[in-house]
Amino acid sequence: MTISSETRRAGPYAGNGSTTAFAFAFKVFTTAEVQVTRTASGVDTVLTLTTHYTVTLNANQNLNPGGTVTMLTAPAVGQSITITSNVLNLQPTAVANLGAFYPEVINDSLDRATIQIQQLDERLDRALVVPVSSSGINTILPVPQSNALIGWNSGATALQNVNGTGLGTTTYQYVHRVLATASQTVFTLPTPYVLNASAITVFVNGLKVEQGSTQDWVETNTTTVTFNAGLTVGDLVVFVVNVMASAVPLAAFPAASVSAFGAGLVDDADAAAGRTTLGLGSLAVVNSPLPIANGGTGATAAGAALTALGGQPLDATLTALAGLATGADKLAYSTGTDTFSQTDLTSFARTMLDDANAGAVRTTLGVGTGDSPTFAGLTIADAGNIVLATGTGTKIGTATGQKLAFYNATPVAQHSTTGETVGVTHGSGTATKDDSTFTGNIGTKAYTMSDIVKALKNLGLIAAS
Repeated sequence: MTISSETRRAGPYAGNGSTTAFAFAFKVFTTAEVQVTRTASGVDTVLTLTTHYTVTLNANQNLNPGGTVTMLTAPAVGQSITITSNVLNLQPTAVANLGAFYPEVINDSLDRATIQIQQLDERLDRALVVPVSSSGINTILPVPQSNALIGWNSGATALQNVNGTGLGTTTYQYVHRVLATASQTVFTLPTPYVLNASAITVFVNGLKVEQGSTQDWVETNTTTVTFNAGLTVGDLVVFVVNVMASAVPLAAFPAASVSAFGAGLVDDADAAAGRTTLGLGSLAVVNSPLPIANGGTGATAAGAALTALGGQPLDATLTALAGLATGADKLAYSTGTDTFSQTDLTSFARTMLDDANAGAVRTTLGVGTGDSPTFAGLTIADAGNIVLATGTGTKIGTATGQKLAFYNATPVAQHSTTGETVGVTHGSGTATKDDSTFTGNIGTKAYTMSDIVKALKNLGLIAAS
């Protein structure tokens, strides 16, 4: 049969800690020709049949090539499985002269050769090669040399070992954050830097502060920064420091493996890409205002910071109001330009302040809603007066049926009956004289006409003079 696919690899399959069965779809002749490689932390390990996995081949490798690899232990998260073939570079078929001719034997022999070619091609796909247009280049690697690099010779025609000494200097950047204590002025950095070389930028609470004896801070030495005025407890101080490292030979660096993350960092094209890989974003950009999204203000001055944050600018009126000691049932009021005091405001007073009109206030006060309020009782203070109008005048009672009384007597309606003779006492005879008395048929106390006139004058109902 023919081999119609050039694929000679399955995977890599990512492990999840539970899946054990992994399929492949290329032809092999025996289970021993299936090779399984496990990758963990960037290191490939070729596994062993029956020790680490088993293989089940599809019954007809011509019509349905491939099968299933079953791991004895499920690959963990972070590991991967890649399946290839390892058909030996041998030709086991011998065709005898004048012997029997079996097409399947010939097909398998041709298939084996094709599989061996595919295996080589799969490996070449993972090999370093020079461009097809190159010529006159020797790609044989030099003899390994401890702590050396491999590089092209001066003619760019062959590879050679390169001494790592004198690689030049390099600059790296670090960010140091610290919360200030009360009145703190001196801050110590974890790594020295070059003095007076614009190597350090300082931010306090997201705002850049300036260097200089007449500014905000000075460089005391290669590891110390001193502020000209003490900071407030809890102030966030951020130091962005550029450090220049001296040239060192490669031998000074211990051997170490490079993780996938490290590989992703060293292939970054520029500083911006490196910051993105490290997750720093714009936070680590020197001489730029710290963006609001990174906890800064997006500005270098207080006024601009307030604008960026949507804050209220400093205002004398607001400052004066903020100086009031707040409390329950208090009302602030102005006593002058940008000066305020406060007075009591009871819960009852608030029920009047929210009334929409005078009628509602009268209702709150319980005096009715019209111009003629109704009182359950009325007490006038001593020496108080009820002042009446002098125009149309004032009525006490507007209907004869309304009742009125004075001095705790029982209120009665306006008297309208006549002819009362009971209770009249004449001094002598039957004629009414100045000594005649009258009770009005009410009670026993009797009054002369002069008593009645006197009472009317005392009440002011008739003029005394």
